[in-house]
Amino acid sequence: MKKRKSYNRVAFRAALFFLVISVVWVWATNLIFRPSLTSDLILVCLITVLIFFIVKLSRRFLARMTREYKSLFETHPSPMWIVGTDSLKFLEVNQAAVKQYGYSKNEFLQMTILDIRPAEDRASARDYLTDPTPRQMHETVWKHLKKDGAEIIVKTIASDVTFKRGNAKLVEANDITELVGQQEKIREMSLVAQNTTNGVILSDGEGRIKWVNKAFEQTTGYQLNEVQGKFPRSFLHGPLTDKQVEKTINELAREQKGFTGDLVNYKKDGTPYWVHLNLSPVVVNGKIENIVVIQTDITELKQQSEKITDQYRRLKEMSFMTSHNARSQLTNILGLCAIIADQSHDSEQKALTGYLKESATKLDEVMHTIVEHATSQ
Repeated sequence: MKKRKSYNRVAFRAALFFLVISVVWVWATNLIFRPSLTSDLILVCLITVLIFFIVKLSRRFLARMTREYKSLFETHPSPMWIVGTDSLKFLEVNQAAVKQYGYSKNEFLQMTILDIRPAEDRASARDYLTDPTPRQMHETVWKHLKKDGAEIIVKTIASDVTFKRGNAKLVEANDITELVGQQEKIREMSLVAQNTTNGVILSDGEGRIKWVNKAFEQTTGYQLNEVQGKFPRSFLHGPLTDKQVEKTINELAREQKGFTGDLVNYKKDGTPYWVHLNLSPVVVNGKIENIVVIQTDITELKQQSEKITDQYRRLKEMSFMTSHNARSQLTNILGLCAIIADQSHDSEQKALTGYLKESATKLDEVMHTIVEHATSQ
């Protein structure tokens, strides 16, 4: 209501000023040139009314535009403020800034921009803000302090503006602390991936290679520029590659699941080698964004395992043959002991035959146990 009265008052003053000047002008010209005074006065009145409404509508339009721009500033999701370049005081802040830093708006307006900077950064911040060099949309990264003392890293976008007839900067400050932390983790993981002895493949969501590490290049003989944009199976798989395992990998990838298992790959020179695969899809918003594959060369382990398996097979066969031949002889000994015991009348001889039979029986049990253990593994 007050604003409407203000608009009317400004419009009335402008129209009244025009009316007075026009009446004086018409009256003066009528005294000199003697034109029609009535028609001139009517025209002046009409123009005065028109000016009244034009000024009134213009003021309303400007006021509405001012409210809209202020609303955009206040409701902008990113923290924003206006700071004086001479005083370094906060002249205006939006709600996002209040929420991010923990200060109320009134507290902000009693502070300077240096109050939210660590002590070691205040000199450089002052130099930057008071630098007279014109800047438009200038991006910088700073450390800021919240009300509770927590330190955050922000990316600021500043522009030179005029606010309340003074030089100022309009600043947008986005908290990138988490992003910087993630980038540091990615950098550390990249260093690990680059220097690990295991081959690492980074593919896109469809499986095309984006990056491989040095260990992969050394193991396979392929360089990054030779395999970029290709599917690993198109050059790593060959006749000895298990097609069922390959099928399983593809099915799990479509289901956004990981895979762990062994597979035969081929080097650039055609040499087959065994790898232990650990495939992990990176899913973002329900869609595979990247696929990370870690390959461990287990060729030597496989060869050792095959040797052990072959040695065990031979030992098992030898054990069975030895046991079979020995037990057949023991059976003969037991049979002879029974015959001797039946035909002999000498008690001492019968006793000795009994001891021999007992020893042969125990030896037969031992051989039986050996066969059981050898055939149960």
